[in-house]
Amino acid sequence: MNLHSDIGYFFLRLIRLGLGTEVYTDFPILKTKQWTAICDMGMKQSVIGILLAGIEHLPQEKRPEKAIMMKLINLCLRIEHQNRILNRKAVEQSDYYIKNGFSPILLKGQGVATLYPKPEWRMPGDIDLWLADGRKKVTEFIRKQRPEAEVLYHHIHLNENDGMEVEVHTVPTLLYNPFSNRKLQKWFAIWKDLAINVELPNSVGTVSVPCDEMNRVFLLIHKYRHLFCEGIGIRQMVDYMMLLRKIFTEEERVRTVRILKDLHLTAFCRAVMFVLTDALGMEREYLLMEPDEKAGKLLLNEIIAAGNFGKYDTRIDRTIKGDSLKSFYYRNKRNMRFLHYFPNEALWGFYFKIYNWFWRRKNNKYEL
Repeated sequence: MNLHSDIGYFFLRLIRLGLGTEVYTDFPILKTKQWTAICDMGMKQSVIGILLAGIEHLPQEKRPEKAIMMKLINLCLRIEHQNRILNRKAVEQSDYYIKNGFSPILLKGQGVATLYPKPEWRMPGDIDLWLADGRKKVTEFIRKQRPEAEVLYHHIHLNENDGMEVEVHTVPTLLYNPFSNRKLQKWFAIWKDLAINVELPNSVGTVSVPCDEMNRVFLLIHKYRHLFCEGIGIRQMVDYMMLLRKIFTEEERVRTVRILKDLHLTAFCRAVMFVLTDALGMEREYLLMEPDEKAGKLLLNEIIAAGNFGKYDTRIDRTIKGDSLKSFYYRNKRNMRFLHYFPNEALWGFYFKIYNWFWRRKNNKYEL
């Protein structure tokens, strides 16, 4: 997707209409081929629901033809169905771990969806639960239940019998820089006691989710991690915008900025602020700090090239085995293009990947 093309321009206008950050004034009558390309972008960026909400702001004569409209409506009905399943599953998973003596906190996904005007139209992913009870206790419990599960540095990936993917986090996320990461984990130790309860849509039950301060830091780092690992999409940017558009005081903003500076996340945050204001039209009153246009354009280009979680990034050779030396080389080479703007993680990533390679083999009993 080229943002400088008519298709890219029209796509972002519709997204802003769907988000309510742009008021309808005029819109051209597009051809079927153009609408098809716009819908493809919506799928790749996992924002079909927002796209349809934007189209609903157009007068009837400027909307796509009936076949395309029906396809979008059917996709949204499917998204609603998936969200109902995930909401129920999230509550069941949370209740299961509570009954077994844990303190589950639902990260991202279904919790963030509650911030949307239409939570049922946010395209869902998997379920991420942070068991804030210590890595050893969590790992030992999972190992007893699921001995085949692979333990990663910050989560354990579980495939359920019904096809659902669940990630049980021992820590919510991490930073490659070990000094920054140590500070981050201390903050998580504070924030775990500040979790709040929310009711998921369809009255399926309540779950604990992070407090807003934690989410302002955690969701930003989550995007940062995906930028260096596989790629991020517009949906993740919209998630962050929905969070920031909640009311927060100037004191809370200053405190969040101070934490981000201490974690060396200022440069990335300013890039994200540019994407949120320039591409998605977020009001400046919700900014955490001033946008950086140059870094923001780099980030926006990555978002457009990679799509949701980098699934559509043609620059990545997906035939290379994830743990191979070849993969290690190309991933680090790829991340060097971020060196000028985000040097802290770009440089420390090389050392963390080596450390993580040995950590995984030790904790999953591989034979070296």
